[in-house]
Amino acid sequence: MLDGMPGNVVKAGRDPFMSFARILDAADIRIGNLECVIASSGRPERKPFTFRANPRTVNVLKGYFTALSLANNHTGDFGRTAFSEMLDLLAAQKVSYFGGGRNLAEAHRPLLIERNGIRIALLGYNEIFPRSFEADYDMPGLAWSEDEQVIADIKNARRVHHADLVIPFMHWGLEHEHHASARQRQLAHSMIDAGAMQ
Repeated sequence: MLDGMPGNVVKAGRDPFMSFARILDAADIRIGNLECVIASSGRPERKPFTFRANPRTVNVLKGYFTALSLANNHTGDFGRTAFSEMLDLLAAQKVSYFGGGRNLAEAHRPLLIERNGIRIALLGYNEIFPRSFEADYDMPGLAWSEDEQVIADIKNARRVHHADLVIPFMHWGLEHEHHASARQRQLAHSMIDAGAMQ
């Protein structure tokens, strides 16, 4: 989340990730959950907390992360115009993302990365409301977690995209809950059965 204090650090010309640089640099793949929208446009949605980071923060992310998941409850905080601006900013800086896109198909399309001869598919899903941030057939937004669709996407990543490893990033659960629900556990088992994380 690069609004507020982290955004002020970037604005001051400092690096909010510097303390973790050695850890991140040592990893083969670095995935982040972008828990805000990066844009200068849009209007805040009616919700308790809305996060919008300055476009200059894209350069900081580019230096550290292989890819970013956009599937969470804050990338839509300033509406679809801001979300679309963020997609343009990320594309312009060649920052890879998944779990969101310019339409429903793109939001559910896996991001493919190859490392050490392994073809990895990354999928991202949100199931924390509001659901109004979900992508539609002709509208930008994020990938919503519908159990049957998640399973279909995992199978598609294996069958169509020939992924050796499929990693779904789930943005789920409620704050202050310390354990997964029975339904989350069931879906996790179903995802493994469908070919995730094998």
